[in-house]
Amino acid sequence: MTTHAARILLHLGTCGHAAGGREAGEALRRALGERAATVEAACDGACWAAPAATVQRHAHVHRHPHIDRGLDDLLACAAGICEAEAYASPGARGLTARLGRNDGTLGDVRAQGAYAALARALKGRPRDLIDAVERAGLTSRGGVASPVAGEWWRASAQAEQPRVLLVDAKDGAPEVFRHRHLLEGDPHRLIEGVLMAAYATGATEARVCIDAEARRARASFEAALEDAVAAGILDGSAFGHGLDVRIGVTGDIDGPPPGSPSEATVRNDAETLCAVTTLFDDPPPPTRLVSLSGDVPRPGLYEVPVDGAMSWTGVLAMAGANPQRAQALLLGGRPARLVTRDTFEGPLEAHRLGAGGVVVLGPDADLASLSREAPPSSPAGHT
Repeated sequence: MTTHAARILLHLGTCGHAAGGREAGEALRRALGERAATVEAACDGACWAAPAATVQRHAHVHRHPHIDRGLDDLLACAAGICEAEAYASPGARGLTARLGRNDGTLGDVRAQGAYAALARALKGRPRDLIDAVERAGLTSRGGVASPVAGEWWRASAQAEQPRVLLVDAKDGAPEVFRHRHLLEGDPHRLIEGVLMAAYATGATEARVCIDAEARRARASFEAALEDAVAAGILDGSAFGHGLDVRIGVTGDIDGPPPGSPSEATVRNDAETLCAVTTLFDDPPPPTRLVSLSGDVPRPGLYEVPVDGAMSWTGVLAMAGANPQRAQALLLGGRPARLVTRDTFEGPLEAHRLGAGGVVVLGPDADLASLSREAPPSSPAGHT
């Protein structure tokens, strides 16, 4: 392939920084000179590849892992000679489609489809949007898979009460990093989902709770929020429609605001609201985010089909792992479960994924000890 490289994306998310991506990026810029534009982007989910960079063209992207070990292949690809094995698909339409593929500016993400779903929703009635959520069968992604539409209907009926949207963007456990990736790599998707939820329920205030330790994620979200306000997105003027939504960032959301009834308070986690932005895809992708770590060659964030479309064996294969080597999978977050090898061929079920943290336990793991600490009768038991 010898087409011109549109730009080179240097992946500087949390994992990229930790792996020396800043220093590797400086070496890359020096080597490239004026031959290609280099922009900073977040992690695309391939944490295993850090520090990495992607050569991006209109129809193709070529990811180059571990650029601290050498730049020859990347420089050749920037000149138009790319190895086939470096190819990475643009990503299925879904929550991760723009991760690591944008430079963080509002113009770039809008060119890739950001806020198109909101614009479409604003052309209809709020109840039409809740109907769409109900038809899609969207369930919450933060643990218990409860129907999102039911909570939205209850809140929308509280016409005499000020409605508040509480957004949990915390990951809650070290083995879970889905929200950090979303906030660092595509914060406008969450803002769009928040605004769609607010429009549907009549909420005029949204509070987004972010881990105090997730400083890069919070800074990314706040910068995106500032850009969205300046562009007239939060007040709807960018779409010729009146909105009145205030979005703030907090470190804790234990309960409804003082004086606000529970029925007028909507609780959704960040992945759930990001999924709302895919409602009008044809068809909307029935996927979940999985934070994969442990004894696996390619740890990272994976967007996987659920409810019959893929098994755990398929997930392990995506990550370059031999399913026969893994003793079990520990599904972390809320709730935690142990998936043993004899059930790897079973289908992934959204309601059993909890927060999506998956630790692969290799041949040296002490399953007997783990089972004693998490007996089958406990929330961290077998599934």
